[in-house]
Amino acid sequence: MDPFSEPVSQLSDAVKFVIQTTAHFKPQLRQLKSTLERIAPIIDDIQNRNRKLGSTQQEQEMFIKEIQEAQKLVNKCSKIKWNFFKWFTHSLKLKDLDQKLLRFFQIEVQAVQCRDIKELLEEVKYVTDRKKNSETCVALEQKLSSRSMQMSSKGEKKSETSKRKKIGWRVPPLPRGIVGFEEPLKNLKAKILSDDGSSMDCGAGKVVVVSAAGGCGKTTLVKMLCNDPQIQDNIGDNVFFVTVSETPDFIASVNDLFNPDCFDRQIKFQGIEDAKNKLENFLREKLSGPILLVLDDVWDESYIENFEFDIKGYKLLVTSRIRFPKYEVFKFNPLSDEHAKILFLNSTKADSTIDENLVDKMVKCCKNHPLTISVVGGSLNGKNKVAWESMLNSLSQGHSVLDLNQEVLHRLERSFEALEVKFKQCFLDFGLFLEDQRIPASTLLDMWVHLYHHDDEGIDTLAKIYELSYRNLVNDIDPSSDPKYELQHLDEAARRNLLAIALGGFLLNGHSSCMLIPFYYCLSEEDSHSLPNVCVKQFVTQHDLLRQLAINLNSKLPVVKRPRLVINAKDDRLITNVQEDDQIASIEQIEEPMQARLLSISTGEEFSSRWCNIRVPEVEVMVLNLKSKTYTLPPFLKEMQKMKVLNITNYGFQPTELKEFHLLDCLSNLTRIRLEKVAISSLGRSTLELVNLQKISFTKCKMNHAFEELTTDNLNVWPRLVEIEMDKCKGLVVYPGILCNSVYLKKLSITNCTNLCEISEDFGKLTSLETLILHNCTELKKLPESITKLLNLSILDISDCLNLQGLPELLGSLGGLRTIYVSMHTGVQPQSIEYLSNTNIVTVPTSLDLVYSIPETHFNKVTLYAG
Repeated sequence: MDPFSEPVSQLSDAVKFVIQTTAHFKPQLRQLKSTLERIAPIIDDIQNRNRKLGSTQQEQEMFIKEIQEAQKLVNKCSKIKWNFFKWFTHSLKLKDLDQKLLRFFQIEVQAVQCRDIKELLEEVKYVTDRKKNSETCVALEQKLSSRSMQMSSKGEKKSETSKRKKIGWRVPPLPRGIVGFEEPLKNLKAKILSDDGSSMDCGAGKVVVVSAAGGCGKTTLVKMLCNDPQIQDNIGDNVFFVTVSETPDFIASVNDLFNPDCFDRQIKFQGIEDAKNKLENFLREKLSGPILLVLDDVWDESYIENFEFDIKGYKLLVTSRIRFPKYEVFKFNPLSDEHAKILFLNSTKADSTIDENLVDKMVKCCKNHPLTISVVGGSLNGKNKVAWESMLNSLSQGHSVLDLNQEVLHRLERSFEALEVKFKQCFLDFGLFLEDQRIPASTLLDMWVHLYHHDDEGIDTLAKIYELSYRNLVNDIDPSSDPKYELQHLDEAARRNLLAIALGGFLLNGHSSCMLIPFYYCLSEEDSHSLPNVCVKQFVTQHDLLRQLAINLNSKLPVVKRPRLVINAKDDRLITNVQEDDQIASIEQIEEPMQARLLSISTGEEFSSRWCNIRVPEVEVMVLNLKSKTYTLPPFLKEMQKMKVLNITNYGFQPTELKEFHLLDCLSNLTRIRLEKVAISSLGRSTLELVNLQKISFTKCKMNHAFEELTTDNLNVWPRLVEIEMDKCKGLVVYPGILCNSVYLKKLSITNCTNLCEISEDFGKLTSLETLILHNCTELKKLPESITKLLNLSILDISDCLNLQGLPELLGSLGGLRTIYVSMHTGVQPQSIEYLSNTNIVTVPTSLDLVYSIPETHFNKVTLYAG
């Protein structure tokens, strides 16, 4: 065996041995084993060609060294038994190793191939100059030139991909563990491509509807199609993916295409027809070649008509639970028994006491339905035989022949019943939010701190999210699909491990990749109390069937006795579900007071804010989901004196103008307010004097005159406030002096507020401030001199403040200032503030939305963290 292949073979043997001899790291090691099996033939082929061509071994040495270090890591994993810290850190290192191997063959090997081709072309040219009549040399030169052009074409495709990322409707990534979709994918491709598979089929049937019951895998199938190499070769970057849902907003969807980032630019639409015209012009004039547009989860046939255009090479692919007879329908069969069993075993971890017969019975109860299999399998993961038999008995009781959707809900309810009470309550809270929308983990944190006494740092909240995600009842997701996050985030499995920190006591240390995680694990105990919560930039999604399950479970009690009341607006009529025959009840007809502690009201774009009187005096948490351009807060707020947490989120594409904001003045017990994508005209004096408010968050808000008309005379501004968050807010030009009167404020985070130019000199009044984050405030030119009065300031983040020219000279007098975060290529360079001898200066990459990396022990004076 040659010296290049032997280390790889030894590493592969070590991986197989550790898989067999240890109970830990199996998912990571299996992934590594799969990668090694994929690259082994490539390594053999490269070595054979190197021997024939007499190539140098120099370029192999670095890779061989990496393989040898990898073998040491794998051998270390075999010796780790019950050290939770090492479990976690070594699982991350294994993930990192797998990614390094993939990157080597995706980047370095291709680059070497390109260079070798160029060298061979030079040699061939030399030979052909001497032997012009040699047909062999000419043919060889043509072949090599063709390969060189192919690699150049790959480079052009990458350039096109970068342009594609500037517009929306991007294709989501594929989920892991897909089983049994090979045949449906083949058949669906035949509907999209021509008979020979070489181009888009532009004949009859320009609209194809993939129809099946909820949770059968329609979305997974079309994602596979969009990511299929044959589709990508034919269509390239002209594949678009739109999630529609039950209550679609066409104008908002089109806006997401042109304006995927909320405030970068706004395209005005006069109405639906204008939006349709602009969409058609874009598809017809801006794109060339075939186009595939996917509409996922369509409930209304008429909505498809908005996207139908007579454009050559343009095809619509729709997924729906409904068979639309107007269009060509593609139906795929449920999973086979074999594939269903594989999917079930992929979703769970059966110990040696679980026999095959018990597995077969469990799979049979799941009716070969992918979503049911995943959820039931996830709920049994790691459980003993008694738990399996108990679940089997529960699933088998009262079985009746129902339509598939009803059966799925029944199965999911059984999985819900297997949860511990503390997780059940958290799962039920997801029914308060809109379907197909990302739920910020910070929103859940604000609720659960009050409801379930979670910690303010977010550890308990992320632990609950992790457990529900582990059981496939929610999905924890990357902060966004924005390409700027690609280099700084771990894959899904690593992020789920991160969420387990509260469950297993893991710490994170020494990982070589740039990772945005809570950095209080890396600092001393005295620093940790002043750091932001770990839920920042974390999001959660939930399958709409699971959301419906939460709503149904919340609806079992009579309306007046429900602890969670979910209200939706149908035009201007407020309704809620009742258990009997899935009917609905009008809230207006309910006269007696309702006992709900949690209240959710969701209204649409056409809601006129004509409120009926709702009597809910016991409400402590209120969630308002809205879409209209203007929104009047309900007058019955005045009667909700027990309210502690208020969350107002606008899901439209323009900030909503909030009216009657002064009604909040009456809610003296409010402790947390979160506002997203709303326009705040002004805050009244009484609102600013809410005596129990501890935290207020503004996200994507328009704040032009919110604080301008107020004076500070005799005004006790939010006397118990400890935290303010402002992210992506517009109109915030000057940090208002009136907010400098909250003298107990400890944490102030202003991120991505690109209009912020100045901070009031009254800033020095915030003598309790410990953490100040001013990330990506690109127009901010200086910090106020009064910042030198903040003797408790410990953390200062000025990363990505491009125009910041320097820091106050007396900043070094702040003896408690332990860490400053700065960015390369921005206004304040690390070397320019080296005079701060007692402060750690941490340099982070630019364009990150979070700035915290992981040091190996404690920060040195100047430390650079990059991926």
